[in-house]
Amino acid sequence: VRLAMASSLSSSHDDARDGAAHRGGRFGAGIEREVETLALELFGGKTAVAGMSCGTQASLAVHGLVLESGDRVVAPLGRSDSRAELARRFNGCELIDLPMTQAGAELDLDRTESLLRDHGPRAVVVAGDVCLFSLPLAELASLCKAAGAWLIYDMTGVAGLIAGGELQPSVTEYAQLVYCGSGGTLHCPEHGLAVARDGALEEPLRELSSALQASSAHPHGLAAMGVALSELQQHGSEYARQAVLNARALAEGLAEAGCAVRHMALGATRSHIIELEHPDPRLALLLLSRAGLRCAAGEAEEGVEQGAGVLRLGSQVVTRRGMAESEMAILAESLIDVLYRGRSPEMIHYDLVRNLAGHFTGVAFSSDASLDRRPDWYDTPLRELGQQEPLARIRQLAP
Repeated sequence: VRLAMASSLSSSHDDARDGAAHRGGRFGAGIEREVETLALELFGGKTAVAGMSCGTQASLAVHGLVLESGDRVVAPLGRSDSRAELARRFNGCELIDLPMTQAGAELDLDRTESLLRDHGPRAVVVAGDVCLFSLPLAELASLCKAAGAWLIYDMTGVAGLIAGGELQPSVTEYAQLVYCGSGGTLHCPEHGLAVARDGALEEPLRELSSALQASSAHPHGLAAMGVALSELQQHGSEYARQAVLNARALAEGLAEAGCAVRHMALGATRSHIIELEHPDPRLALLLLSRAGLRCAAGEAEEGVEQGAGVLRLGSQVVTRRGMAESEMAILAESLIDVLYRGRSPEMIHYDLVRNLAGHFTGVAFSSDASLDRRPDWYDTPLRELGQQEPLARIRQLAP
């Protein structure tokens, strides 16, 4: 990062592609093309656009490409996927809830077919920030084609799993447009990405994502996304598999103790996230934070006991630290002690969480795994940086 910030990436001007947009010095356009090539290799499709500062910008570009005011859009509502709301607020669309079964775990194809036939939506947007199970995309794509609707897949949060062949492989084989922001299982600073199955969409998608929405491609974030995508090329299958195994191991540990883990009949999850019912999610967040444990809270949904809410626990970060199923048992015990046994969160942090974290101070599934991890490594000149494989092709762009 220090080397990057001292490079031409800290300069915003580039006349190589679009004089109206600032793209990161004379190498910015080349880096952008390289990142887009990596995205196509991982996710498929015919064209990729990576000059977006965040996932929201990516979703606005995709929505702007296919939606007009008054269009109907089918999407999962009532969850944390706020990007479906963008279609209403910025495109003037009418939103219709996507029919689900099993308390939001599986798509109801029969009801979806009727909905598409009766309402004639312009687009169907599926997945989102919280996606626990794969969707029958082949069947859904067939229904969308018959109804004349675009099928759009939001892989925010799960992009790393998809790149690694888990959850929803070959997504661009069925969805015409795919987009995401970084975060979740895509470990890099904030940035956005869109992939299209039709190469003819490149020019309008690039115009919507860049010239009309932002004056800068945020080249530092763009290069970092390139490193993250390259790491997924090398380690993605192992990382994605372990993230799912860890999530399911955590769910099993909690369920065995009597905790109300959702969707256990379906195996709890096929993603990096599990859901745990709790009577007071906000209080649970506060207690867990004091114990050094981080999670998210969701609103009450269909299938949740009245008056209760949902805690969403993710395995993506602890997996990246190198933890496996045995560590999930310790984390499950820590969660149970704090939430159900009334133990002091500070004592749990001191006795269990801090000690566990101390054994995993590095980074796994990364080309940085071999870097110096001394206590002052943040301030150590990273002379090995030029030897790291994820940066090899990007560095070749320099003279």
